[in-house]
Amino acid sequence: MVEPDGPGREIGWPELAGDLRRLKQRGHRLPPSPVASAPRARAWRIHLGLPRPAQALAMPPRAAPRRLTPAHACLALADLAGDASERRSRARPRIRS
Repeated sequence: MVEPDGPGREIGWPELAGDLRRLKQRGHRLPPSPVASAPRARAWRIHLGLPRPAQALAMPPRAAPRRLTPAHACLALADLAGDASERRSRARPRIRS
């Protein structure tokens, strides 16, 4: 039996999108994904119906399952985390004195 708020519970796209939106706005401390971007994008398309789930938070993807599991949330978080090369390009330049 799965508890209503337990780790195996299913969620809908609006709940996951809201959580991702808040993480994006407030910042996060997710480490860069250890998986290269091409395999991640392939997994997002197959399982969530989107090439970049963290970029499409307004509407539910047509190909996504109606109920999402924690595994789907992990895939979406991997998009939000990005990879090390994306992080370097977004980093603020350091001012040397």
